[in-house]
Amino acid sequence: MVISTNKLKPPPCTDAIGWRKITQAGQLGRYAPEAIIAAFQYAGSKDRHLREDMASYLSNLAQRVLRKRVGTNKMNSGQDIIDDVYDEFFAAICNPNCADAKGYRESFYGRLTFRLKDAIAEEEAAKRIPPPEEKKPAARNSNDDSKADDGEISGKMELRPALEESADGLFEIEEHTADAGVKRPDPALLQNVEELAETIDMERTLAQIPDPRKRLAFRLHVDQVPCGGTKGTVSIAGALGIDRKTAEHWVAEVRALLIENVNQVRAVTRRAAGE
Repeated sequence: MVISTNKLKPPPCTDAIGWRKITQAGQLGRYAPEAIIAAFQYAGSKDRHLREDMASYLSNLAQRVLRKRVGTNKMNSGQDIIDDVYDEFFAAICNPNCADAKGYRESFYGRLTFRLKDAIAEEEAAKRIPPPEEKKPAARNSNDDSKADDGEISGKMELRPALEESADGLFEIEEHTADAGVKRPDPALLQNVEELAETIDMERTLAQIPDPRKRLAFRLHVDQVPCGGTKGTVSIAGALGIDRKTAEHWVAEVRALLIENVNQVRAVTRRAAGE
């Protein structure tokens, strides 16, 4: 474990009592973040209040470090990058056995900077859209113009029924209503569009929630992680160092925002479908 020379020597990462005294005295800042992360993972598993205090400290520390390293010239002033890296950081330290968790116990700033560079590179790569390839028309012999024209006309005539049949497959005809003969979009297609819109809207809604721990709680809920559970089982409460009621409240709060936005999306989709 890498400990900065200007920091105090920490108690063992499994010493819940020793770390509780440090947090109660408000002295976490006197210890290296690597030691605090290790204590969060091990001593915090024995003391829910200790884990919650450490989670709050590490949350604020990671946000400050990321904000200093991300310029406001990025998309959304860099907040999207910060949120992505922070979510990955917190998910990692909640799983002591994963590679990133071990990396953060050895070098907090080095590992966080490494993940930040990855996220910035991914955003820059997403901006680069390759230009469409220009197809040069093949040179034609003047003697073959008439044959080529006949071939093009024949090809178009053969292709037209196939295109019409394919297009008709995207629609259904209302035959038994007052709007007989009017083609409307296939409900299956509208359902796919609605599901896609809801997924996009969920991400937009989560991005509006300022507390990253609430975002992570709901993402774990989406992955079917229970809010609480027996000792030794994975749960949202255990991962975030909170009690079960708080986890349930956070999930319900985010779900309420999503339902409100999804209802708006559905209303727009229905209007587009002519319902």
